[in-house]
Amino acid sequence: MVAGAGAVGLAVARALRLGLGPVPGRGTSRRGPRDVLVLEARARPGAGVSSRSSEVVHAGLYYAPGSLKARTCVEGARRLWQFCAERGVRARKLGKLVVAPGRAAWDAPPRAPARASAPPPSAPSGRLEALAANARLCGASGLELLTAARARELEPALGRARGSAGGALLSRDSGIFDSHAFVEALAADVEGQGSSLSFSSSSSCSPASPSSSSSPAAASPPLGGGMIVSRAALVGGDLSRAGADGRLELLVRTAAGGGAGGGGPETVRVRADALVVAAGLGTARLLHGDLVEADAVVPGLRGWPSPEGLPPRAAFAYAKGNYFALPPSRGPSPFSRLLYPLPDPSGAGLGIHATLDLSGRTRFGPDVEWLGERETRELNGEGRSDGERGGGGGGGAGGGGSEIFGPEPGDVDPSRAALFDAAIRSYWPGLPGAGALRPEYAGVRPKLLPFSRRGSGGEGGAVGEAAAAALSPPSSSSDFFVAGARTHGARGVAVVAGIESPGLTASLALADEIVAALLEE
Repeated sequence: MVAGAGAVGLAVARALRLGLGPVPGRGTSRRGPRDVLVLEARARPGAGVSSRSSEVVHAGLYYAPGSLKARTCVEGARRLWQFCAERGVRARKLGKLVVAPGRAAWDAPPRAPARASAPPPSAPSGRLEALAANARLCGASGLELLTAARARELEPALGRARGSAGGALLSRDSGIFDSHAFVEALAADVEGQGSSLSFSSSSSCSPASPSSSSSPAAASPPLGGGMIVSRAALVGGDLSRAGADGRLELLVRTAAGGGAGGGGPETVRVRADALVVAAGLGTARLLHGDLVEADAVVPGLRGWPSPEGLPPRAAFAYAKGNYFALPPSRGPSPFSRLLYPLPDPSGAGLGIHATLDLSGRTRFGPDVEWLGERETRELNGEGRSDGERGGGGGGGAGGGGSEIFGPEPGDVDPSRAALFDAAIRSYWPGLPGAGALRPEYAGVRPKLLPFSRRGSGGEGGAVGEAAAAALSPPSSSSDFFVAGARTHGARGVAVVAGIESPGLTASLALADEIVAALLEE
């Protein structure tokens, strides 16, 4: 079972169904295809975090050399370009300019990237050189440092403002792609020619109460390939393999009308040989459960032999990213490439950048708008009153919290246009005046804070030590988190967390790492 049908979850399901190839350094060999069931809490695959991105194919410039982000981004981009070419997914290798602002805009030196040879100097040209050196250590190619004059030759709209005084780094291997078509192609590979099985049929699984551990669990029949079930969320289960068949016993919550006879939501019990947790914004609640009594909407996964290896609840933070766009009435895009500022020295994001979509429209974003304490605690399954939970029973499609079936990111706040205006003018002084930017869309991204793997944690409770000031805007997020039995002790279970950018680009390569973790003994 794979919990989560975003790009990463679908890529994992595809790798399982088609068989895993060797992963360098992981000691894995090719395995045969497996039957796979994918659960998606929203109405369709890829409708969560994966649907709210810049649709950029990243080249691997920014990450700590040797990190999982760096390795899977570079290899994932190579595979993604190949996949798009073979499957007819639209993609264009436009190239990208990372533009250094004027000296006055950067008074303090940035943090040195981990494992880089030396801290970069504070001058803009030095920052670009340090970024180029870091990118090469990550394995990125197609790089060239440009003078400001050469950058303006490639992109005349940059102008001669102070924001373009420091030159640029050209990444020829960056580009854009149709992320929605990519997700659809992954889903098609998972389901093959389709499946005649229905997850809601009484032969596939039987209704069960999450508070009733004594009720017998129904064994699922062979899936015959792959199946994706929407509006169904993994909400808990027992990982101890204590049953006679030695399988995982998992609880799945289906939306209204999902039962065999229609009607309201129900919880069904499913047995599985293996589990991949790739639940995006729902990961913290799934690992640790809601901090409520027996009426918990998400009771969480139990039976971790080594829970201290998992990210603690407080290590999960969330940032809303807003996007604005130039309306079509403004004419063709002023750019032919992607334009990025140097990344935020705090490490919180890559800066408000300019991208093109495949129709030629220009959009800007994302910014970093940290969710407040209340929203963060709600996503992490803690601190909600009975009133906020709707009494623990109704609460819309989810039955006690419709957010199980996909929390919405909300609309773009139009007042943030002023922040965007200032950021964009640092590299495009020709941005038209007031009213030029139109709110486009927003998405919430999971951020995993650095955390200690030592500490006490009981089964079903908070695990490990809380990251310092986790509910305040953190300065940085950590690497992708992928863990198998060697980390948490649960055989046949892989946990994935903190999948933000460049998760889409990395997804095909990241899938092999996740399946390798799944196979750990």
